[in-house]
Amino acid sequence: MKNKPNRQDELEQLGNRINGFITDKSKFLAQKLNRFYKAHRQQTIYILVLFGLFVLAINLLSFYIF
Repeated sequence: MKNKPNRQDELEQLGNRINGFITDKSKFLAQKLNRFYKAHRQQTIYILVLFGLFVLAINLLSFYIF
């Protein structure tokens, strides 16, 4: 019975490390995206609009085909 709490603590520490790693990476990516958006605001808006139109076209095509 002595090993079970120890194993649980190890799993908890591993989970905390993985969670911290994911949080760090997502913060890093958010900073990079924010910098890119600030530097290329107009192009980013065009890309988002084109992506939205692309998704809308696929959606309408799928309704037409099926």
